Amino acid sequence: MSTDAIVQDVQELAISSGIIELFELQVSTSPDQWIYFTSSYYDPTSATGYCKMWDIDDNTTVRTYYVIPAGIEGFKYKTDGPLPQPKLTIANVLRTTTDNSLAGLLSSATYEDILGMKFRRRRTLKKYLYNVSTSTPPVEFTSDLFYLDRIENENENDITFTLVSPFDLTGINLPRRVIIGNMCPWEYQGAGDHLNNWEKKGGCTWNNESKITIDGVEHRTFVNQDDEYVVPSTTTFTDDPGDSSTRTLDEYYQTDATGLKEIEWGGSYSAASAGSGYTLSDGNRWQADSAATTVPADNSSGWSRVRVFSNYTMANAVRVFEQDEFNSYVLDGQIESISISSAGSSYTSAPTVTISAPGIGTTNGIQATGTALLSGATVSAIAIDDPGHGYVAGETVTVTIAGNATATNPTVVTRLWQARREGQTGTDTNKRVQPGFNNYWTRGDVCGKKITSCKMRFGFNPLITLAYDNQSANFTAATQLTGGTSTATATIMKDTDAGTTGTLTLSNVSGTFQDGETITDDNSTPGSATVNGTAGGAINSRGKIALRTLDTGAGLPHGGFPAARRMGG
Repeated sequence: MSTDAIVQDVQELAISSGIIELFELQVSTSPDQWIYFTSSYYDPTSATGYCKMWDIDDNTTVRTYYVIPAGIEGFKYKTDGPLPQPKLTIANVLRTTTDNSLAGLLSSATYEDILGMKFRRRRTLKKYLYNVSTSTPPVEFTSDLFYLDRIENENENDITFTLVSPFDLTGINLPRRVIIGNMCPWEYQGAGDHLNNWEKKGGCTWNNESKITIDGVEHRTFVNQDDEYVVPSTTTFTDDPGDSSTRTLDEYYQTDATGLKEIEWGGSYSAASAGSGYTLSDGNRWQADSAATTVPADNSSGWSRVRVFSNYTMANAVRVFEQDEFNSYVLDGQIESISISSAGSSYTSAPTVTISAPGIGTTNGIQATGTALLSGATVSAIAIDDPGHGYVAGETVTVTIAGNATATNPTVVTRLWQARREGQTGTDTNKRVQPGFNNYWTRGDVCGKKITSCKMRFGFNPLITLAYDNQSANFTAATQLTGGTSTATATIMKDTDAGTTGTLTLSNVSGTFQDGETITDDNSTPGSATVNGTAGGAINSRGKIALRTLDTGAGLPHGGFPAARRMGG
């Protein structure tokens, strides 16, 4: 890049050529991809009279800047005070699949996907465009580099992004928090609904048991620190064919994991890990993000890696590997609090408290214990001595208090854990450490502190199954299903047809389908049947590329870290 000539030009009494602004927007970091646009033609009389300019880093490549109405304001150059945060406004009214709109240039990416990406403004005189001058290096003003921090406003006419300087993203201390580039400073689950108002900190409202309610239906959504969904081990996985055949969108597939080094209790490698390492059958689990024709792989646009968990029981081995991403995940239930329903009377000493054992028994689980606390001659509370292990969500747990006091049946609290350090087998408690905050376990549902981490939780898009009977016409995948009575809608992902009966797999569900109502799709020859039962099987997710649309009612922490959409107000 050369600036001498252009400085001389602008110092003349009259500038001999108009100033042209060229915009460059990063849309992917891996691979590094950019789109190029401007708000003016080089030759407005020609439909292909686009401005062209040498690439800023590679003076052997010419970039073509497509015309999209756009403007930028808020540039300030000063030596003190806060750094400027310019506003970039781009036309949103034209949404095409070609290069004459931002949506067309972005292809399958969304506006949220490009938050945190780089934006560069280049300025030159029209006479120095490649259309006129092919000399290198290109003659232009010093370029301006910013990052897309958040969506300031979006409507049917335009979309406005707030830009921030790279120096404005990292290490800036504000009262009570630190701004970190593209990272969230909030304490994970620090403002969840499990806390009292006076206990809440920050803006992360994610539930402590990873529960989310969508259209009145409660789901469990586990995401690990690598932004991978963790799904139940009861999920059906299909062996990947390993060829170029077409996979089914959103279906789960599995492949073997090779070269692993398994660590047994005591810290030594297993015998099977010698040499080239251990092969874990079906150790790689995947979800198809598209109708992929490629073999599952990390960093592939067609695939997302998922992990699996099982309910904790000492009957199952806990496996740990040198490649710790393959370590076991378990969902462990405990008793954390008990409410007194009747305080009783006439107590002279603390009565015995008995909490029922987990459904898996005391061989494979740990029974919770507690101690009654007295206030005078009545029971005021029960202190949990041991919360137990192996309880499952929804199971009935009873509490018996000797004498005439009674307690309300407690609710099982479940958390996801991932094993570490050493493997564990059997029920010998001398060779097994129960899940918890210790050297052998770590939380399995951990936030990756990125905008994607938020999106995968608050934007969770469950797949559900809906059984039907009395089918009079076949359903068609990728059409919209509508309930005749409930007016609930969903996208049909798959139809498992058994004649007049079958099961639909649905995504993008809005509303609740009712048992016995007529359901139809919007195919040119509509499929039709009657709902048989209620929707279920909501254990899957659509992955990273087809999340639910977020709105102000979604509860997404916002405004607290770069790359957050400004919501409300």
